[in-house]
Amino acid sequence: MSDAPKRDHGWLIHKRHRGWYRPEAKGYTANTSEAGRYSLTDALSYSHPNGMDGPRDGLTITHESDLPLPKPTDAADRIEALEAENERLREALERIAQWSEAYPTKVFPEPDFKRAATVLAAAGMSLDVISASNMRHATKGVGEIARAALQENSHE
Repeated sequence: MSDAPKRDHGWLIHKRHRGWYRPEAKGYTANTSEAGRYSLTDALSYSHPNGMDGPRDGLTITHESDLPLPKPTDAADRIEALEAENERLREALERIAQWSEAYPTKVFPEPDFKRAATVLAAAGMSLDVISASNMRHATKGVGEIARAALQENSHE
């Protein structure tokens, strides 16, 4: 069995003087990130319009793993994108920090936990269960803020 990765999919089709086939062979693009990805069977079919032994008409196929790495973007553009990402992440952290200050001890003093545990036990409840429920609520909210910020950045 071969250790080589399967390359049944991920093929791009290029037509000389035109560009890369877009998805579903609907037009051309100069940008490989906008190019369609085809199965090997479809790529061979499109790139051999005159049969497997006929002229190729300037058509070639390339697997996406063989494409050259993209050139680095202009430094100013990259800095601008990183600054915008940093701003969004800082806003998320500020929301978490604000949320952490929502229940000040001046307004909501710390309870007598021993007494609370006794009262709850008399009612058939446990302080551990209530504490866990409160922590789930708090960490769920923090998680939602963090996931939203990370999701925004993943679409950049």
